Amino acid sequence: MRTANRLAILQDVRRLALVEEEIPTPADGEVLVRITHAGLCGSDLHYFRHGGLGSFKTPMPMYMGHEPAGVIADANKCPGWAVGDRVAVVPNCPYLGSKMSMKGKQHLCECGTFMGAGKTRGCFADFVCVSAVQLVRVPSHVPLELAMMTEPLSVAMHSLKLSQTAILDAVDGDVCIFGAGAIGLCHLLLLKHVGARSVHIVEPLERRREVALRLGASSALPSEGCAAGLKARLGKSGCELVFDCAGTEQSFQAALQVASSAALVVLVGIPEVDHLPYNPHVARTKELTILNVRRANQTLATCLELLSTSAQLREGCLTMLTHQMPLSSIQSAFEMASSYQDGAIKIALFPEVKRHSLKRVGLIGGTAHSVEYFRQLQATHGIELVLVAVDEIDSAVKWPHVDENRKKLSDLCSEQKVRHLDSLTEIPTGVEELGLDLLIDAGCHLQVDAPRAILSEALAPHGIRVTTALALPCASMACALLGGGPVGITSFINEDTLVDICEVQTESACSGWEAIETLSAAAARRLPGWIQALQTGDYDMSMLGVWRSSRRCWKKPGAAAPGVHPNEGWVSWHWRSSFLQRFARSQQLEPHAQATRLCREDGQEVRFTVLQVHPVDTFLTARDRLQRFASALPGEVLCVDGDCAWVRGADAEIQCQLSDKLRKGEVLRSIGDRGAHGIPITFSGELWLPSLPTITDGVSVSRTPPERHAEGGVEARSTPRNVPMFRLDFESDFVDAFAAGARDILCSGRPLSENVFTRKFEAAFSKLVHAPFALATTSGTVALDIAMRAVGVAGKVAVIPSNTFFATQVAASNAGAVLEWVEIEPEYMQVCPRSLEAVFKRHAPGSIAAVVLVHIAGIISPHFRRIRELCAANGAALVEDAAHAHTAVSDTEHAGTIGDVAAFSFFPTKVMTAGEAGMVTTKNEALFKRMQSIKEFGKDIEGPKSRLVQVRKDATNGRISEFTGLLGFLECGRVTARVARRNALLRRFAQRLDVRCYRVLLQPTGASAAYKCVVFLLDKVHGRREELRSFAQERGVSFTGEVYFRPVHRMPAYESGEAIHLPITEDLCENHVCPPLYPELSDEDVDYVCDVMNAFLHGVRADSEPVLKKPKIHLQ
Repeated sequence: MRTANRLAILQDVRRLALVEEEIPTPADGEVLVRITHAGLCGSDLHYFRHGGLGSFKTPMPMYMGHEPAGVIADANKCPGWAVGDRVAVVPNCPYLGSKMSMKGKQHLCECGTFMGAGKTRGCFADFVCVSAVQLVRVPSHVPLELAMMTEPLSVAMHSLKLSQTAILDAVDGDVCIFGAGAIGLCHLLLLKHVGARSVHIVEPLERRREVALRLGASSALPSEGCAAGLKARLGKSGCELVFDCAGTEQSFQAALQVASSAALVVLVGIPEVDHLPYNPHVARTKELTILNVRRANQTLATCLELLSTSAQLREGCLTMLTHQMPLSSIQSAFEMASSYQDGAIKIALFPEVKRHSLKRVGLIGGTAHSVEYFRQLQATHGIELVLVAVDEIDSAVKWPHVDENRKKLSDLCSEQKVRHLDSLTEIPTGVEELGLDLLIDAGCHLQVDAPRAILSEALAPHGIRVTTALALPCASMACALLGGGPVGITSFINEDTLVDICEVQTESACSGWEAIETLSAAAARRLPGWIQALQTGDYDMSMLGVWRSSRRCWKKPGAAAPGVHPNEGWVSWHWRSSFLQRFARSQQLEPHAQATRLCREDGQEVRFTVLQVHPVDTFLTARDRLQRFASALPGEVLCVDGDCAWVRGADAEIQCQLSDKLRKGEVLRSIGDRGAHGIPITFSGELWLPSLPTITDGVSVSRTPPERHAEGGVEARSTPRNVPMFRLDFESDFVDAFAAGARDILCSGRPLSENVFTRKFEAAFSKLVHAPFALATTSGTVALDIAMRAVGVAGKVAVIPSNTFFATQVAASNAGAVLEWVEIEPEYMQVCPRSLEAVFKRHAPGSIAAVVLVHIAGIISPHFRRIRELCAANGAALVEDAAHAHTAVSDTEHAGTIGDVAAFSFFPTKVMTAGEAGMVTTKNEALFKRMQSIKEFGKDIEGPKSRLVQVRKDATNGRISEFTGLLGFLECGRVTARVARRNALLRRFAQRLDVRCYRVLLQPTGASAAYKCVVFLLDKVHGRREELRSFAQERGVSFTGEVYFRPVHRMPAYESGEAIHLPITEDLCENHVCPPLYPELSDEDVDYVCDVMNAFLHGVRADSEPVLKKPKIHLQ
């Protein structure tokens, strides 16, 4: 498979170039398509010839191409799509909540994107990412080059749909088409398909006139004198329907001339000039209707269906497709089309794909999985296994059952009459004559040794080598040995081409050999897919982004084959003993895994190899040794003996073999900047963080390694400072943009509310949260109020958690709901599915109208699917209170699209702000229109604007000002980067706070909005929240408000009536804090806050500077 993407750009007028970039990684909701065919459109020629349309000139360089067909290379978990699906692509991707989209004119949406326009990549490329909503499945009997033709065909169908009433007259009348290019001929094909009897073509090029006649035109006339000639032929005043598909001044004037009275003239072709002069008296006298057409609107799928059912249409489209040229010849293709050389009508560009003719295959290997390879190859249609060679295995690292497996292979070869070699040390006579097309090296070796390389080069032009590429670079078996971790396999052909990448989940902790067996078994199962990919060029690229990210983590990519980690690793002293033991074991299994790099206090690097690991629980009775361990810091050298040293780890003493002499008391630190403690987090998308248990009473280990200072204590590393609870900064460019927008609002003469910037705000936010419909409101509370009214809670029950801001309950009450509290679960402070199920059982069917799921702190509940199922089963709407959760995503589902409707807030302290505003989002168009009416006094939103008619009583005023819309729109442009910074800071809190007494709330999958850093108080700080807040305040750290400090059902407004007990909610509300979390914080700010919180565990010196004292040891 390719690992680079060729992409065509227009550098200047008449100058195209192919540039290489990384193959794009599809975002959520997108797929990666390998382009097989891309059509050259007439609009592309305008930009090629003139750099624009009329006086408009596009910025250069420009992306090109919008008529693609291809095969999905990465389905990206998009429902209904899979790798290998054949697709055509609708080039425009509209915002479904825009005004034009709401009117059903998605092709006119100004908020969407169009392939090859602006910053959107074009399809003159090897690969392109597109939204899954743009895909149309191609039936197996329709060639992909024909599927490409559906884009110009869809333009013609859109044109005919707009001309519907005129077509009824034209079926028995006459139609004239100016221009017999691809668009004009597509009009001809569709008109003949719907039964038009008399269709005439006007075209200056003789070759195109001949093609038009073959496709069923009644006549084909040259441009000169066409009006008189056509009238003479028809014997009447003209044609009832005229399509100008040329778009020139001459064709438009002639179209008006050949049109009969009351005819329809449709301008389809794109003019190269700004103005087409015409005689208005001709149009007036004939009372002509002139109709303009732009692109296509939701017609591509219909065209594809027509192509799949109509042989005549398929034959006609193939006739138009006069040339197919490789992507590398794109300049020549454009020159040909521009000058109409060689009778060119439609030119398709196809990216060159390397395909391999594979029939005769050989196999190297002598392990259990080699037997499986043998069986898979024997069962693969069209493949003949003609050679099996068994490699020599070093007795020092001999595989289990290797002799038994070698005999199995020998027996199978005898049964199936396959040539068998017992050794790779030399090549026997006659083996070269076997005519191998492919040689598969199925061994586990990460680097091909000399005999294998010689054999591969001598016997076959191509070779697949199976390798293992694991998630952690510290040792080749480390990830699999952990148990339950993802591991990967990569395969290569001719040493330089990636064939396959996959992740394999190990079921439990296992030995190195077991890990390799797991990988190899998976590789064997995928062998038929490898063969097919090599033969067709269609590879499963769903893991390419993961592989690419993993490669970036390697310090020396040349140290081993691509996809294989280099010969070095990292150790963190905060890894638990179980991990370090496996690390040591894996080093012994893999001799190429060399010494680990660390750094001394003086900044010099030192290399070492882990020899033995002694967990602390193995020497709890050794008072002196335990005392030494507990008094040291993680990474501190405890003693030195020759070239060996004992170093203190998190919960173990580690014996190391050193490259340099160390001295007792030195503190070694990890070298690595890829995730936590050097672990690359990009391979599987998950961060492995150990939790450190209390070892024994009075002896425990802090996760944070503070620097060593003078006797009497270990001081915090950070400098004392003031850290406010919140700060909001705006960049100067942002301020300038707001000032320019405000000036435009005040000087434009437009209304000051609900206008251009409000719509832009809604469109931009809709894209951010992947919701088709978005509606801006005056506040988050109003947004939730509108949502609750729209789902019909009046007089019914709304189920709400109590650990939320009481605005949630205010909105529900204002909408007329009867409140019912639900308990939360303790792990994520989210609605507990079991408690919710119990609530449903207590109420009569249909009495509960809505359940509110509050995304506390920007975290999406991992149980949201179960909650959604319960709501659906009981006829209740699921309403998201997403006030904290802008851009949060879990398992590819975004906050704002999980439930029936969602409400966001843009209060100044939120993840993004508009000063004071809210937003409701939904995927339900009917619900969206209902909320539009509720927002604007209950008016009829589909009625005439000049007459306001109220159709609802339960309504409000939620309209926002243009200044609010402007600020919100600008914030949409920076929120992604700010949320990423919030998450980075949140992870820093999680890594540095002492895990014995603090637990940071983290979202288990996807990415949270990180609105709050929620820290649960455990163990000895449980119940001491106010003391901790005061302690931090005295040291310059101002905590933010909790989520929340008191549950709503305990508020005075709700205390009357029957007592309500929600023990989990009440305990969590009282036992957590929220240290400051906002993008303006520095890493040093977070470090200081963590030091202060950790210092609270160990006491405080007389001054205000936090100190971490050495832990005291209490032995029984």
